[in-house]
Amino acid sequence: MEKQAKKEEFRFQVQLKAKELWLFSLYHSYRGMMGIFGLLFTVAALFLIVTKWNEVTTSYRLLLVICVLLFSVWQPAILYGKAKRQAALPAMQLPLELCFCESGFAVKQKEEQIECAWADIFAIVELPQMLILYTDSIHAYLLTNQAMGEEREGFLAVLHTWVPKEQIKIRRRFFW
Repeated sequence: MEKQAKKEEFRFQVQLKAKELWLFSLYHSYRGMMGIFGLLFTVAALFLIVTKWNEVTTSYRLLLVICVLLFSVWQPAILYGKAKRQAALPAMQLPLELCFCESGFAVKQKEEQIECAWADIFAIVELPQMLILYTDSIHAYLLTNQAMGEEREGFLAVLHTWVPKEQIKIRRRFFW
């Protein structure tokens, strides 16, 4: 029986929707110290609501409710609105083609193409919903699980051989 050859190139079409952009925004907004602060702030406000509700004025109660909703409802809603507007932009309506090989990857959209060697990658973050490929601390490409489809596991296995270990950050949870 002949051994199956290892795939040397992967191509994915990525059409980002508001949901994927929103998840990416949530990840950036709630990871690290901002996420910890938001969680502690919300828990503290909930604690005050539970312990002081009968002792405080109506305006103070309203303030506490707003504090609870600030990081748990309001900020995610604002981020979703921004993601929805971004997804509606003409440039976002065109799919990206991401081509990966042993030397790096290329991103194509219409006639434009950008190539990047693995050595030039700032970081790759593996989230449950997507891969985030950072070319620097600000710019990133999103590769959704939907775009990878059934090739996801094979691609991730090969990716781990192509990219230096210290550049890949695996997040099994969405936050922190």
